[in-house]
Amino acid sequence: MSEHNQAPHQDPTPEQLAAAGDPVHVPKGQSRGKFLLILGLMIFTLVIYVVPAEFTQMFRSGDPAEESYFAWNHPREGRQEVNARAFMLESQRMSNLLYFLGVISADFQPYADALADARDSMLEEEQVGRTMILDRLAQDAGIEITDNELRKVIMEGAILQFSRPSRDSKNPQYPQITIPIRPISDGALLRQVLASANFAPLDFESGLRQLLRIERYESLVAVAAQPKPEAIEASWKKQHQEYGLDFVVFDVDAARVEADSATADEATLRGWYDGLDSMTKRQKFNAEWLSERAGAELLMWNHADNSEPAKLFERFPRPEGVDLEKLAQDYYNQFANVRFRRAEEKADGATAADRLYLPFEEVADQARRESRIHAALVDYSLDVQKRIRTGLAGDVLALEAAELGLAYIRDDSARTQADWSSYPGVGDATFAASILRAARGDKFIPLHVGAANIVFGRAGTITDSGAPNFEDVAARALEEWRSDQAFTISNRKASDLYDAVRAKSGSSEASAPLKVDEAMFREVTQAQGATVISAGWVDEAELTGETLNNPTEVERFKSALAVTGRTAMNVDDSVVAQPFTTMGRDRVYVVRKLGKRDPPVVRLEPRDYKSLRDQAATERSNEMLDEMFGAAALKARFGFSFPSREAAEKTKSAQEPAQS
Repeated sequence: MSEHNQAPHQDPTPEQLAAAGDPVHVPKGQSRGKFLLILGLMIFTLVIYVVPAEFTQMFRSGDPAEESYFAWNHPREGRQEVNARAFMLESQRMSNLLYFLGVISADFQPYADALADARDSMLEEEQVGRTMILDRLAQDAGIEITDNELRKVIMEGAILQFSRPSRDSKNPQYPQITIPIRPISDGALLRQVLASANFAPLDFESGLRQLLRIERYESLVAVAAQPKPEAIEASWKKQHQEYGLDFVVFDVDAARVEADSATADEATLRGWYDGLDSMTKRQKFNAEWLSERAGAELLMWNHADNSEPAKLFERFPRPEGVDLEKLAQDYYNQFANVRFRRAEEKADGATAADRLYLPFEEVADQARRESRIHAALVDYSLDVQKRIRTGLAGDVLALEAAELGLAYIRDDSARTQADWSSYPGVGDATFAASILRAARGDKFIPLHVGAANIVFGRAGTITDSGAPNFEDVAARALEEWRSDQAFTISNRKASDLYDAVRAKSGSSEASAPLKVDEAMFREVTQAQGATVISAGWVDEAELTGETLNNPTEVERFKSALAVTGRTAMNVDDSVVAQPFTTMGRDRVYVVRKLGKRDPPVVRLEPRDYKSLRDQAATERSNEMLDEMFGAAALKARFGFSFPSREAAEKTKSAQEPAQS
């Protein structure tokens, strides 16, 4: 057909376009390619500048580590949110620092005890969040720790004290969190101890600066009002009340000769052993005492495993746009002390890091690989933690480990921290401590990067520390039983004296105060074959409990009075108190109180004045810190909260009625 016979041109109808499969109708006279380009730019502009951020969030893949785990309100900058990954790393840094401080203080029991309490307190989630808030406020206030200050603390040691978020303001004796730092003046020794604890020097310095900043900030905030001079004098008198006391002593060692001739069969010894209360049994058999124990199930990735954990990456991928090179560098910076330590220290290294660790360039491929595995395991561990809190079936982790290519260990045996420290293929002392801590808490064992693996898991039921079986201490039980018999003899003599005094007084009511005059007390004591000793007027402030070399009986009595005998001072005048025993159970005392009086002379020296003033200042400081940063203040003043944890708890609470 010729062109002259063609039908005239007509625009296609919408029905024709739909039938042809073309969803875009290009206006007449315009280029199709140009029109589509302009349309695409318009849609892009609309999404970028008009569609709200909440809408775009719908298209992001869920990442549990990026959820708001901890939140608070900054005084000027408003709401601050910390995701679960950052919060967990902050907690791990604090755990590592406290573990290291414990390593250098392990041979000094007072410091070791204080650090054990500090670890339990500082690693509570509320305290970790509170630490983050106080450190931020301290830095906002311009508080920083110079290198010279840090060096002085490391070389000379220090005792750091921090308020508690749950401090009872009605009880001024409520203890603070105390973190002692043993001095290490030898730089080479410090590096050696850091290396043995797998703790990076830079992390140690950073963590110590944080603690020093917070302590200084709390000290500056807690400005106390000064008490009036007359109140200080009255307080001195109150502390220096004097008590007139006479006493009779029954020496347990003197009764040991009689007790050593006593014998007991196995049934008697076993009955005696089983009848001891826990505290007494712990004192007598401390060397054989059993530590707390727990089982655990653990999921781990061994660094020696060269396979590709494809299933793990598939289930916990990195969010789109993550800089994998930065991820590797961050992993190197955080775990170089564990994973990339030199076999021998490089003597000519310019910095501590150069001397101790292989440079990033030499281990970049290894860091890239391990950082991806670590990041995926962080996400997985957070997911497991959430499910443990809301209920997780017993066999789920074993199945998931097999699916994701992880090693799995389950040992339900009750094992001590020392047992877990030496458990083949598990971890080190730091991780072993976290197993026992988790068993006492919510059962989740936080992720730990060790020299051989990356591991986390779930703790089993805690078995509390307790007494050894009788069969294991039978030989020593006889010796302790004889010591107990000597005490029983002395205690009976003291009770006989007390009962004889009551009988002589004519008082038939056993619970009534035993009030007698001095002559009667001495007469009955002499009739019982004992002697009354006068302690004179005893200044309460001088009762320190200290034990002197070659002490007199009066000095022994004052020492015992300070520790276990204060109730003898609280009876009415002329009253004979119930017998009391020394802490070491080596003496039993019967005491008659003559009276109580103010000190006849006020000896308020400058040091006393300063001490009393400082005591008042400390009490006010504690009150102010509680008002500013206590548990109630954190919520009211800073909006302190754990959104995801609270949501999980609500979910669990909502599910419990349905399950029942």
